[in-house]
Amino acid sequence: MLALGGLGLAGGLGVYVLLFYPLVLAGQAEPIRIETGLVQGLTQGGVSVYRGIPFAAAPIGDLRWRAPQPATSWQGVRDASRFAPVCMQSGETVPGLGVEPTSEDCLYLNIWTPAEEPTGPLPVMVWLYGGGHHVGSGSARLYWGDRIAGKGVIVVTLNYRLGAFGMMAHPELSAEAEYGASGNYLLLDQIAALQWVQRNIAAFGGDPGNVTLFGQSAGGTSISRLMVSPLTEGLFQRAIAQSGGDLRGAPDTVSLTEAEQIGLDFAAKLGAPSLAELRALPAAEILANDIAGYFDNGTPEGPHKINVDGYVLPGTVSDAYAQGREHHIPLLVGYNSGDDPLIHRGAGRRWAHVHAQGGDDVFAYYFTKVPPYPPFRFRGIAGHGAELIYLFGFPPPAFFYAVEFPWNAARDAKLSDMMLTYWTNFAATGDPNGEAMPLWPDFNEDENVLEFGDAVGVIELPQE
Repeated sequence: MLALGGLGLAGGLGVYVLLFYPLVLAGQAEPIRIETGLVQGLTQGGVSVYRGIPFAAAPIGDLRWRAPQPATSWQGVRDASRFAPVCMQSGETVPGLGVEPTSEDCLYLNIWTPAEEPTGPLPVMVWLYGGGHHVGSGSARLYWGDRIAGKGVIVVTLNYRLGAFGMMAHPELSAEAEYGASGNYLLLDQIAALQWVQRNIAAFGGDPGNVTLFGQSAGGTSISRLMVSPLTEGLFQRAIAQSGGDLRGAPDTVSLTEAEQIGLDFAAKLGAPSLAELRALPAAEILANDIAGYFDNGTPEGPHKINVDGYVLPGTVSDAYAQGREHHIPLLVGYNSGDDPLIHRGAGRRWAHVHAQGGDDVFAYYFTKVPPYPPFRFRGIAGHGAELIYLFGFPPPAFFYAVEFPWNAARDAKLSDMMLTYWTNFAATGDPNGEAMPLWPDFNEDENVLEFGDAVGVIELPQE
């Protein structure tokens, strides 16, 4: 998750966006028909955006802690000019960028497309946010897809359930599910969104046969799990993981039995021993106890573990790779020099190796550029999430920093454009390379990677 603490954005997201982005009149985009009805978004600056489209039914009432169900159809034209609430969480979805409205009714996605009529189906990039699976959203300003869409791709961001709402397992939940397991709802939400893309993205000019799943931190960890799930076969053709992955050596999952016991303990803490009583509890009460458990002693004590349920995950990610059960697709993976050595660097390095050993194309990177903003500038390191400012082309507004922390067009803007080009080239073809760009070699035992720093070029991955 990006740590933007200290950016001085206490004025809130609305003021932030208003001041950084001059008011440019936006026009209504042409209504587009999807499986549930017509949606109408906005066109601005050469990009059209459709916000707050439901990809599944609201997971409330009897649908709390169930696999996502089909969204309800509507009559007339749905206004897709506003973001929907994000999934239940406490605090800012991205530190420093303001608090967003939350609701259990949160299974919505957002789409950015080039405004001009494409000459053919466009590559699609589906983003999974980080946040440790307890915060995050598909509508946080950092993750808007306008700059990436400007490179000729379609960008989809989505919300998925978090914390206890996204990972709660319980024996009664397993007994009622037709697949005989529980928990892992956040992965099922991500899968439902990918299935929605398969059924609907052609209406926006996208190619359902050319989908790249990309994400950072916990989003990258989700991708490593979706790469080995039998439920995702054919749902995406390429993957990009930034500073995340469930291949640290030790499994980052628990068994279904262990997860069910964690759920029973959590239910006892809530004073709701039965499933009916659990579903009757207000969402705010579940969240309050969930967050308290998560932050006790700095370790998760509530339902904060993905489990090997035999349905979404037949085994651990490491076991799947050892048995050759991963999806054989191109992978772009990397991490930052200031990432946690065990959690983020170890996972990325190991993932690059095991995927390459399966005979698939792997392109690895090492991000060392220190953004000219706090907290990165003060620490002098490319910390966790530092690359996101460049990838999404969203530097914090210069007026907060005056001359002291300028975004340099010759260096920062150029690096941002290079990353955008590499990422979108990869989405289009499975190879990030292009004309007038430093060559990005395949990853192999020599551990040659592309460094994104003050300069961009090939280096041997440092031994850390």
